[in-house]
Formats: sequence, C-alpha cells, structure tokens
Amino acid sequence: MGRQSEPLGGVIVVIDELGTAVATTNAGSYTLTVPADRTKGQTVSLRARYIGYSPGLKQITLTPGTQTQDFQLKFDPMTLDALVVTGVAEAMEAKKLTFSVAHVDASQLEQAPAVTALGSLEGKAAGVRLIQGSGAPGGEPMLRLRGATAIPSPSACGISATCAATAAPGPLIIVDGTITRQTLADINSEDIERVEIVKGAAASSLYGSDAANGVVQIFTKRGSNIADGQLVVTVRNEYGESFRPKSLPVSLAHPYVVNAAGVYVDSATGAPISLTAKPEVKDDHIADVPYTTVFDHQAELLTHGPTYTNYVSIGQRKGNTNYSVSFENTKEDGVIKLLKGYRRQNVRVNVDQALTPRLDLSVGGFFGKSNNNQLTQGPGSPFFAVTFVDPNIDLLATNADGSSYRAFIPYNLTNASNPLYTLANQQINTDRSRFSGYGRATYRLLDWLSLEGNYNYDQETSNYTNLTPDGFLDAKGRPTAVAEPSTRVRRSRACAPSSSARGTCGTRPKPLSCTRTRRRRTSVSRATRSP
Repeated sequence: MGRQSEPLGGVIVVIDELGTAVATTNAGSYTLTVPADRTKGQTVSLRARYIGYSPGLKQITLTPGTQTQDFQLKFDPMTLDALVVTGVAEAMEAKKLTFSVAHVDASQLEQAPAVTALGSLEGKAAGVRLIQGSGAPGGEPMLRLRGATAIPSPSACGISATCAATAAPGPLIIVDGTITRQTLADINSEDIERVEIVKGAAASSLYGSDAANGVVQIFTKRGSNIADGQLVVTVRNEYGESFRPKSLPVSLAHPYVVNAAGVYVDSATGAPISLTAKPEVKDDHIADVPYTTVFDHQAELLTHGPTYTNYVSIGQRKGNTNYSVSFENTKEDGVIKLLKGYRRQNVRVNVDQALTPRLDLSVGGFFGKSNNNQLTQGPGSPFFAVTFVDPNIDLLATNADGSSYRAFIPYNLTNASNPLYTLANQQINTDRSRFSGYGRATYRLLDWLSLEGNYNYDQETSNYTNLTPDGFLDAKGRPTAVAEPSTRVRRSRACAPSSSARGTCGTRPKPLSCTRTRRRRTSVSRATRSP
C-alpha cells in the first residue's frame, strides 16, 4: 500500500536469494510461488520495490505451505533507496554508493518531452549541460557533465567533416546495455523509462577510459513495472510552432549619392550608374539617405514552422512475460521557407521472458529512419547572405528565364545573394537509418551464483546528397558554365557486435568498443568470462 493506504499495482516483490520475482496486480495483491525443491527451511529476504517509494524488506523462513506478507511502502522523494546499475558490478542502492548518480525517470521526462533523448535531460539533473550547436531541425545537442565547453561543435564542422581535437568528447552513452557511438537524435524521449548519469570519472573502473567524461545510461520501457495482467496503451499527440519572436534591426538609410528620385547616380555627371557597378559614397560617408523602397527580407525568408509528434505504445506484464512495443512519427519544419525540415519514424520492441525458474531471456530491437532537408552552413547560408542584401532590393522578383526569386543582386554588393533562390534550387538532404538490437540471458546456477551473457548490435547508415542543378544562377545573374554533379556520400558506421558472459560473484568485464567504418562494414566478436 502507498502513502494513503491505497493499493499499488506494479510493485516488484522479489526474494533476493532465489532471484524469484513477481509484480502486484491493480489491487495490490501478489502471489509468489517457490518450487518445493528450493524450500529447505532457510531464511530469505522478501523485498518490495516501487518507483518513488522506499523498498520494504522482511526476513521470512521458507517452509511448505502458504504465507501472507503485507507491505506498507514509504514515499521517498529523494530516491535514496533507488537501485543503481551504472558504474557498479551489480545493482546497489543509491545511498550506499561512494559517488554521485543522477536519476531522471519517466514521470519527469513526460512533463515536457523533447524531440531527442538528450534534449529531455535539460534542467532535470544537476551538473548536466546541453550545448545546442545549431537551431536547425533535427539538430542534436552536445552533452557535457561537469566539463568545459568545447569551441567547435559537430554542426559547425560541417556534414562530413571531422571536428578539431579541441572538441572534448562527451560522456559514454549506453542504451539498454549497448554502447553507442552514433547520434541519439534517432531515439525518442517517450520510449525512455529512466536515465542514470554518473558525472566525472567514477565509472572508469568498470567501463575503462571511455567513461573518463562520465556515463549516461538510458533504459527504455519494457513493461516490467506494469501491474500483472494489465494492458497499458499510451497514445500521445503533440503540436507546436516555431516562430521568430522579433525581427533583427536593419539600417533603412544609406551613404550613397542619389538624385531627386532616389536613384544612384555619378556625382560628376549626374547620370544613373550601372546595376553592375558599386554606388558612389558621399563625401561625408554618413548613412543619412533613406531608401525610397523598403522590403522586409526577414519576413520573406522566415515563417512559422509547425512541429508535431504522434506516439503510440502498448505494454503488458502477464505471468512470466512482459513486453513493450512503440511507434513514433515526428515532423519538424523549422522557420525557414522552402525547407522541408526534419522527419523521423521509429519502432521499438522489448520483450522479457522467464523460460524456467532459473533462466531468463530479454531481447529488444529498434529501427529508425529519418530525412533532414538541410541548409548550407557558414558563409553562403541564408542567414548570412540575407544580412548583406540592401532593403530596397526585391528578392521576390522573377529572373530573366522566368524562374522565381531573382538571383541577380544589383550594385555588386559584397557577399550578398538571394537565399530564397538558393533554397528553391539547391537541395541538401541527409537520409539516415538506424538499427540496434540486443539479447541477454541470465541463468542462476545457485542461489548465490548466476551467469549472464549478452549480444549487442548497433548500426547507422547515412546518405548525404547535395544537388545543384545545371544553369544555377549566381549573384551576378550568370548561369553556371557547366553542370555541377550531385555529390553523394555514403557513410556507414556500425558498432561491432559484442558478446560477453559474467557471473555475479565476479567483476563485470569491460564493455567492447565500437568500430566506425566508411563504405564498408566490419564485425568483431569477443567473449570474456569473469572468474
């Protein structure tokens, strides 16, 4: 029972020495059956656990027949009794650890779900900083745990470039036991059950030098905390908009020589200057001549971009089986016109099965697919180019060939170009697919000894395309001399499959590292057994 003597469904009741567990029903009742061959009159620990409550513990003697044991759980907002599995050889209560571990559970994540898994940690754990290198749709923040902020970011280094050495590596990321080197932009936050964060190098003794900057371990939902026999269906739909809160101030006057009609002229002859020439600056160089015509280029380039997420999941725990299946569809347009933005669909399946009283099996799989219609970064990007265009130039005018958005920028303005023309004709896309899977088996040889083996796989394939059509006009209105071929880069990065076996009486082997490949795939398999 809970704080107000209400029944608690989904409480896990376990006999520690036997490794036998069961979940309570919605009425708070449970039935835990111990085989006769394991009932020898010994004293064991009967423990009840539930998220947000201190565990209940009772010492009982196993004898043939029926016993009744009730628990009154105490509310624990500090979660000091929560079990931690990150950075330790076996599950341990947080209050017994010699280092700090931050917890973020599903109830906190669901208050304001983010598009990415890392984005959900913002403001929910002390010492965790998220650095957003780009505001573009589909961008993933960089995570720092008590570390200095690196100057470059992956988005600043380009699509296929490698960041400089000054970009300090982030923490080690583990998802359902799989060490991942790929982006977490593919994983949706609604699938996360809890996150454990070890700050600093405290976990290096277990995970090696990879954990020198901390460890972030993500556990996805698998239906294990659902009340026995209950089917839980979750449907969530979200809609929002991205918009510019205000316009950046621009100068509405210039320092050039003009006639009474406001046309740029030559001061010596009074004749209008050519559209390909630079305007002549007045002797005082003061920008006090107002433009006769003014266009709002920021309003022409930016708009309100919708963002929506559709999520559905089904979870159930029944007898010796629990599972969770989920699907998500996400669309994020951004604020730039003519840009399709970021789209993502992913599916996740987790299943746990107790095959025998001594053998448990857990399997899971994830597949995600995304498309990101991107922008040129740095010089030549829309935000960069539009700041050099004078406000009296009409970007919505047509070209001589009849195409939309005038490419020619008159008066030879430096770095100026029409970003709308570039967006309408140049296509930059990244198509990414992600597959990860795992299998884990636990066999209890004795009441105090068990063996665990696991197999993990994580692969990401990314196709980057940059297409500029033949006849593309530059800022002077000239078509390209020759066709520019499309650039297609195929990047495949796979975490090598890993397998390991261990006994709970020994230490956990160091997790295997991943291998990144380009244009080829490598696989490595290793097995270790602790004494």
